Amino acid sequence: MIKGIVNADFEAIISLSICDSDGKVYTQDAIIDTGFNGWLSLLNVTVDEIQRDPLKYLRQVEAGETIVIVRSDQAIAEIRPIASSKHKQLRPFGLCAGEFTVPNDFDAPLPEDLLSAFEGK
Repeated sequence: MIKGIVNADFEAIISLSICDSDGKVYTQDAIIDTGFNGWLSLLNVTVDEIQRDPLKYLRQVEAGETIVIVRSDQAIAEIRPIASSKHKQLRPFGLCAGEFTVPNDFDAPLPEDLLSAFEGK
């Protein structure tokens, strides 16, 4: 069983324990995309309806709704809001520490033939 909470934005949130390569454990909250937006069913719209008034449905998506486009009673596409970056966590410094070694000549000038190739000469 996975335990977590549902916040006021109807987002299911769980806490994860993440272990780095040195064995240090970090706790990170993660949002689980359940597709639930507060409504018990998704809005189904036919292709003809979308073509008649696309801005109407765009406004609904901007308001947070997910729309399923159907043709002949078959779902063919889903339009949903892009996930907000307000919950996006920055990558921590040292995320790949010890995974690779930067060569001593990393910032040395490129050889002329390689530099010419980059410049299209």
